[in-house]
Amino acid sequence: MRRCTAYLNLKQFDQALADLNKAIELDPTLGLAWCNRRGANDGLKQSDKALADLNKAIDLEPTLAEAWRSGLL
Repeated sequence: MRRCTAYLNLKQFDQALADLNKAIELDPTLGLAWCNRRGANDGLKQSDKALADLNKAIDLEPTLAEAWRSGLL
């Protein structure tokens, strides 16, 4: 997760997306991975996918503050 965060900060969205896809493949219940993937998809101008990822993150972890904050931006 740290490497994907670094990629997101560097605006290397393709690399972040690859890492996050792998994280979700390994543990599809990890809400933070879905939330971070929202950021990668948003950076790649894939707003439909970003919204779906954000909704999945909130479904998995309703108390995940980052997901709620992301939805307000």
